[in-house]
Amino acid sequence: MKELPISASKDTLMATVEEWIDLLVAKKYQEALDFIYPIPYPEWDAQYLENWIRNYGFDQPLKDGATVEITSRHEATGKQFNREFEASDPFVDENTGLEVIGTVLYDVPLDGKWSDLTVQFNVCKFEGSLVFDMYGFHVM
Repeated sequence: MKELPISASKDTLMATVEEWIDLLVAKKYQEALDFIYPIPYPEWDAQYLENWIRNYGFDQPLKDGATVEITSRHEATGKQFNREFEASDPFVDENTGLEVIGTVLYDVPLDGKWSDLTVQFNVCKFEGSLVFDMYGFHVM
């Protein structure tokens, strides 16, 4: 799991999310899962994550059978609407027991364009460092 200093800046947090996105682009789905705080659902393995992305944020194939592929953020066209960190008053997430200090929303590039498929992370304190807990990966 990627751990950052408690003092990590907003820029460092965003660069870390982009590092995670780059793992997905490289099809390193297990490494991407290992990068974040463990997801507490057993079905969320590397294959499930890959399918989730290919199915545009759903666990089942789309009705028309279409799929998408995550692509380089450096080459994505269009406008990225969500790329933000928002600090929050600290609170304890009842699902993880971690202290949440903020959230990150980040649109991912699909098929060469910025999409409305958005990964949502809580930024959490964990044993003297900061970690990312993915709480959503949905079309926004």
